Amino acid sequence: MNETPEKLQNPTSIARRFLVIFAVLLGLLTVTTGAHFMIRERTVQIERETSQMLNIQLGKAALDRDLQDVISDLTFLARHNETTGLFLPDNTATRRDVAEQFRVFSKQKGKYDQIRVLDETGHEVVRVNYNQGEPVATDESGLQNKSDRYYFIETWALDASKVYVSPFDLNIEYGKIEIPEVPMVRFGTPMFDKDGTKRGVLLLNYLGSSLIGDFKEATANLAGHVMLLNSSGFWLSNSKKKDEWGFMYGSDNTMKKKFPGVWRQIIAEKTGQFSNKDGLFSFTTIFPVVGSSGGHRDTGGSLPVDSSYFWKAVSHLPPRYFFTSLV
Repeated sequence: MNETPEKLQNPTSIARRFLVIFAVLLGLLTVTTGAHFMIRERTVQIERETSQMLNIQLGKAALDRDLQDVISDLTFLARHNETTGLFLPDNTATRRDVAEQFRVFSKQKGKYDQIRVLDETGHEVVRVNYNQGEPVATDESGLQNKSDRYYFIETWALDASKVYVSPFDLNIEYGKIEIPEVPMVRFGTPMFDKDGTKRGVLLLNYLGSSLIGDFKEATANLAGHVMLLNSSGFWLSNSKKKDEWGFMYGSDNTMKKKFPGVWRQIIAEKTGQFSNKDGLFSFTTIFPVVGSSGGHRDTGGSLPVDSSYFWKAVSHLPPRYFFTSLV
């Protein structure tokens, strides 16, 4: 039986149908809004992930570039002075000329605390100290024997075209950490005469503040979230200054201790990114040398891809930054 016009126009029936249609539309709007929000949230997270990884790679590039520059300086100075007769006895004039060359070079570069040549006995032949921007050559009476120091022993043992790089630490003066702190990395390479006989070594004490400064500049967009760590998980650079150089002060405060699971993931791969309840972690690896406590590399090759001595550049974006949308 067909419905009467009166029944079709029943207010209650019309209201019921309106509510059904409204509920369907409201549901569609809610689903659409939720999907839009989720897409926007994920887009923001992807942008953050990409930005973090890009800036970490920029930091690595800055460190690699600095390392290559120091190697270039080291090999130039060594090769340029090998055949000058620097290691001949009583060659005071040549040594004075080399010292002056080193003094000018130190002044121009502004990043080497010391430039030294040691002979085969470990005795300093030439030494120039940066002297806070006013480099000065050490008198012959002030030259010392360093035959028992690790950097001479390690460098002297190398073949031609090899470079030794020490661990990155703080400078020690008279058995104590120098204050204010002076981060330092020592670079060395053997020197040979025109007959190919090993005669000595050239050493550069590189001011690590330059290295850290370039790293921070390259990762400026990550300020407050970026850090540089050694292979044991100690902070070499961190927004919290009190956490830096713990191994020099007998501290066991490391990223390994603070985030054990995170650190396991970071050291398991050269480069990567992951998130967990602690936030977003982005990282990459810098290989200064080949060796565990310092090491060597070919001057003509690229940075090694497998080494037990490495630094980690890490960005940590806490949950409050990563899991919320940009305003």
